[in-house]
Amino acid sequence: MPSAAFIRGCPTRPKQNPPSFVSPPVFASEVRRSRFPRIPTAFTAATMIVEQDTELPIDKNKAVSVTVVSPSSNGPQAMDTVGVILAHGAGGNKDSGHLPSIAHCLGEAGFPSIRFTCKPPNMKTRIKYFKAVLSEAPRLPHLQNVSAWIFCGHSMGGRVACAVADEGCGSVLGCILSSYPLHPPGKHEDLRDHPLCDIKLPLLFLRGTRDPFCTAEPWEDVTQRMSSSKLKIHTLETGDHSLKVKGGKVKNKEVMDDLCREVVSFATEISATCSPECGDPQQTTSGSMSEEMEMDGAEMETGPPKRMVKRKAVGVGENGDKNEIRKTRKRRIRRNQ
Repeated sequence: MPSAAFIRGCPTRPKQNPPSFVSPPVFASEVRRSRFPRIPTAFTAATMIVEQDTELPIDKNKAVSVTVVSPSSNGPQAMDTVGVILAHGAGGNKDSGHLPSIAHCLGEAGFPSIRFTCKPPNMKTRIKYFKAVLSEAPRLPHLQNVSAWIFCGHSMGGRVACAVADEGCGSVLGCILSSYPLHPPGKHEDLRDHPLCDIKLPLLFLRGTRDPFCTAEPWEDVTQRMSSSKLKIHTLETGDHSLKVKGGKVKNKEVMDDLCREVVSFATEISATCSPECGDPQQTTSGSMSEEMEMDGAEMETGPPKRMVKRKAVGVGENGDKNEIRKTRKRRIRRNQ
């Protein structure tokens, strides 16, 4: 007797599951929706970039939250010798505003990047954190081959990027400055143009015409005094400090697509100047750290004689004013904090 399947006229076949897309070993759930330019469906963000969240120790008892975005094996050939560090503004974090979009676009173009969160709105603390990330970044996955860096910062993060670049930490190719806070709102005379005007590196500015932190007249004056070897300015009409323009979501998406393309074009252009002779940031930073340690050791060895000289200077041998000595020590401790 024929089987029931043949009686019904539909031979039984083993059920096959529909082909499913198996994502590469990336944190696909963590690839956030952003406003980076759309690309063909066959190459989605999950297949072209790898995004990983981790913590980076910067002190014995402190660590910063960082996100590393790098090109995956399915994406374009990685330019893994040039990396990008992104710093957020005073009131944000590493996922604020358009920083994730820029990081994703750079990753799709082959540039690995790292962005980090630093909450204290204090320039000295921010600079310290930036330098620590710069020093430790080459030890992270996908960043071991980076030998030169592009600094990118939004608002206060741009000021921090300029300060670190001006100090010559690591091998820096250029800076991308988004909504640079040239002056406080309404205080055009209080310019924050140092060390901006002294930097000779290539600079790309992303600026909105409605930004109260960077109005037209002071901006034009400062651009005339800049020493940058390559100065590019991408202006967003009706753009505010967050680089949002008037016109709704569709208009903002188009503007953000143009902005990301400008950033990738600038990074590609200046990275072409990076040769194998580019200094290794890890070695450079390690060397500077060892020099600092040697200096600290020398200071420790020569500490007592210096203290004796200072005591004599304030009058220990003459008048014996010990209270003045204590006050001097306290002032010195406050300055070092």
